Amino acid sequence: MRIDIPRVNGGSTVTTIVHATGAIAIVIGLAVIVSWHAQFEPLLRIRSGYETMMYNTAVGLALSGLAVLLFVYKRIVLARVAASFAALGGILTFAEHLFTIDLGIDRLLYDPYLVAETTTPGRMAPQAAVGLAIAAIALLLATKRPPFRYQSVTLAIAGSLVTSLGAVAFVGYATGFEQAYGWGQLTKMSAQASVGFLALGVAIFALGWREFQATSPHAPRWLFVPVTIGVAAMSILFCQSLLNYENRQIRFSAQTEAAAIQQEVESEISASVASIDRIARRWEHSGRPAQARWEADVNLNFDGPSLYRAIEWIDPFYEAKWVVPPAANARDIGIDARETPELLNVLAIARSERQTIISQPFDRGRGGLEVVAARAIYVDGMFDGFVVAVYRVDQLFDVVLNDKVSPTSSITVSDGRNVIYERTIGSSDGGRNWEVELPAVVRNAQWTLHIWPGDIDPQQSLMPYGALVIGLMMAGLLGLVTWLLQQAGERARAIQLANETLQVEVIERTRAETELRQSTGALERSNRSLQEFAYVASHDLKAPLVSLQGLAAMLQEDIGPNLTDDTRLYLDRIVANATKMRNLLDDLLELSRVGREDAPLSAVDLGNVIEGVSGQLRQMLDQRNGQVIVRGDLPVVAGNPVRLQQVFSNLIDNAVKYTPTDRAPVIEISARERHDTWQITVSDNGTGIPVEHRDKIFTMFQRLPKGRSMNPTGTGMGLAIISRIVEANGGRCWISDSDENGTTFCLTFPKTTDEQMNSTPRTLELVGVS
Repeated sequence: MRIDIPRVNGGSTVTTIVHATGAIAIVIGLAVIVSWHAQFEPLLRIRSGYETMMYNTAVGLALSGLAVLLFVYKRIVLARVAASFAALGGILTFAEHLFTIDLGIDRLLYDPYLVAETTTPGRMAPQAAVGLAIAAIALLLATKRPPFRYQSVTLAIAGSLVTSLGAVAFVGYATGFEQAYGWGQLTKMSAQASVGFLALGVAIFALGWREFQATSPHAPRWLFVPVTIGVAAMSILFCQSLLNYENRQIRFSAQTEAAAIQQEVESEISASVASIDRIARRWEHSGRPAQARWEADVNLNFDGPSLYRAIEWIDPFYEAKWVVPPAANARDIGIDARETPELLNVLAIARSERQTIISQPFDRGRGGLEVVAARAIYVDGMFDGFVVAVYRVDQLFDVVLNDKVSPTSSITVSDGRNVIYERTIGSSDGGRNWEVELPAVVRNAQWTLHIWPGDIDPQQSLMPYGALVIGLMMAGLLGLVTWLLQQAGERARAIQLANETLQVEVIERTRAETELRQSTGALERSNRSLQEFAYVASHDLKAPLVSLQGLAAMLQEDIGPNLTDDTRLYLDRIVANATKMRNLLDDLLELSRVGREDAPLSAVDLGNVIEGVSGQLRQMLDQRNGQVIVRGDLPVVAGNPVRLQQVFSNLIDNAVKYTPTDRAPVIEISARERHDTWQITVSDNGTGIPVEHRDKIFTMFQRLPKGRSMNPTGTGMGLAIISRIVEANGGRCWISDSDENGTTFCLTFPKTTDEQMNSTPRTLELVGVS
């Protein structure tokens, strides 16, 4: 499988993609810039509910796309300048978001007249800032000269990250999922920017591919890395979007519940305070009532769960006269209100403003903070005291904030300075992240409510993290699939190359075999010619040599007594050299016959061979007190019995002749099985063969210097004949060890087949052989 990109007209498809996507990014950026100056809103905000693309975002996007095209056209310096400005804008804006600071760059180029949903007018979205920073930094690294080693993969990874940012925002707009293109309360990425960053990311990714393609026509080996990173980044962004969505839902739920609690507090306390107004107005309308009737009226207005601790009438002289309920508040009767500064202050305000006034919480030493609501009474314009409701703060809010109103919320109430009431549900503070602060206003009093989820932890949902795990698994799976496809492609290319190479090798091998057959035929013909020449030459030369030898002998016999000493010496030398020449011709003739006139291989019992050779050489062995010792059983091998007898005859004969006269010759013969052959070892105690002569001792006419004195009649053909016979029988021979104490010859012979088997090994007991 090949994953190659076809080349088009000297360029490439990848370069075309770079041009197209880079141009899209530039066009979107320039279109938005022109629209800001022309105040053409349809391009700034595509449709109602969509975000407006910020001016700085458009500038950064256009500069990044321009840097890509400049890099393609080898304008490296200009590309570096464009990327530097884009990177600066992205990094500084991200720092503003990260550290909640204002560096003044948001309105530096243009002061927007359309304000997006953000805390700072003109500030680009954090996703856009991150995307610009990543893209521009990657382009700056790409313009480095000389190019660094990981230039292409760096561009591809940066492109995949920028593509992920744009793709997530684009999907958010396509599906109406706002949290995909907006991070919390920060500026949201616009639809135009999502398309622009999607195009910019593809351009940078394709640029990295293009740089790799300059050195290889195949898909880059690192392709699985940006694929995995890009999908993982998209998974992380979608997880963050889900978390934002869930957080927004939780916060909305918390705000809804807090608003309900706020309304309940204000309505309940306002209703209780309104009862004070009704009691006071009835008093003013009917005049001062009897105490019993007043107490009945109070109990009628405050039926149900009591928010108050006591309802009192304080006379015009600031002395508490009537108290409901009297039994629980008997000690309040007759108390002078002027002794409590907080109470006196509330009464003074209520008298001057002629409306119900609520005091700040204060402590009169009666078991907790109290709040009073006081209303001055005027009958026919005459001041007739106050109606005062005394509330215990903890009792008041316990009744108002009952389990039906806020069963799961923790609440604190403060008066602007101190916490006057607190109710915490559960022991975890995790819900404080969702704390909502709302004012509770009743008449002139204002309290601050702090409300957050109690026992139920709103961050317990695993859905975003489950989506993240699934996304990361998909990223890993896609990366693995991409890697496997690349491996398959490389293997396919390797197999194709191997096939092409194999075809060439087959052609070369066929040609070589043809040449070898031709050479082998020529060599065989040459060998046959040489063998025939050697046979004919040795045979034809032997006849005149025999005649010469006979004539010399006859001459020596006829006129021998009349010869001078020198003539007799010359004649003896002629006879000796003729004899030596005859021996050489005999050996040469024998060597030429080996393999040419031999019978087919048959089963040969080596024990019988050694027995026969020992019998032939019995006289020579007895003269030197020599022994032939057979160690163990000798096998039946495949060979020519006549030739094998010749081999061992030559070996034993040489062993006897080349053993110094001061020692008795001892020849040991043993056998060892080796797979499909038998290895025969023949060891003697002769003079040995020097190392420098071991490689050439098996060639014709090669004799050792000291061998001439020990065997003057030798021709140097014995070991050559042995080697030729063993090789003709399908084996080989060599010297495994040799020193002044003897030599060990090794010979191998093939095992016999069932057809050749006609005898079995046996142990020999020979005369002169042990």
